Amino acid sequence: MSNLLEVRDLAVTFPGHRGSEPCAAVRGVSLAIARGETLGLVGESGAGKTTIGRAVLGLVRPSAGSIQFDGIDLGSMDQVGLQRFRRRAQIVFQDSMESLNPRMRIGDVLREVLMVHGTPRGSRPEEVRALLERVGLPPGIVELRPHELSAGQRQRVGIARALAVSPELVVLDEPVSALDVSVRAQVMNLLLTLQSELALTYLFISHDLAVVHHMSDRITVVHEGKVVEEGPPDVVLQQPAHPYTRALTDSALPWTVRM
Repeated sequence: MSNLLEVRDLAVTFPGHRGSEPCAAVRGVSLAIARGETLGLVGESGAGKTTIGRAVLGLVRPSAGSIQFDGIDLGSMDQVGLQRFRRRAQIVFQDSMESLNPRMRIGDVLREVLMVHGTPRGSRPEEVRALLERVGLPPGIVELRPHELSAGQRQRVGIARALAVSPELVVLDEPVSALDVSVRAQVMNLLLTLQSELALTYLFISHDLAVVHHMSDRITVVHEGKVVEEGPPDVVLQQPAHPYTRALTDSALPWTVRM
């Protein structure tokens, strides 16, 4: 199975604030994700997980290293290449309320994505209906605004927005951490179903070991901007080799029954 995404020696450094030292958020991270695979990226808050995810999508500029998507280096892409790439790689954010414009109706949120990426005007209403059906939302929701939806419904809208351009890679940045347990399970099952039906590749970012174990084919553990361990979920979480991973699993016990 070929790799859709390859990250090599990625570093991201943010400038210091008011004379303070620069912050090295990511330091020499390498990872790869095969087509159709889910790679779980796990670590505590501030470990660099989200920065890695944003760098993969070109939302954060790397200080060093390379990111290749389908064999093409993101750093070598021109504007046309980047526009094509952004149809093939999307993100679902953690905070569904913050990621949606509170003034826009749900139908307008989805139609806007379709418009930006060139979907003909006449096709957009049917495309919106199909997207909502795919994520388990009723068609009437198009007239509502984000504050009128539950957290689970808003996250489904976020997933529908990501799917609007038929991506191959989806970065899922803590997509269920703000949801109640029952709703969390429903959204996770939806993501697994969508992956199977649409042949999606996921970079799944989370601090929750039970969620990562359930969702991932492989796990990469990040600590202080570095990869400290990677491998199959059962091996990494049940037989951790690195002290940081052992500390994570110890603090999360009993992580295997938290679903």
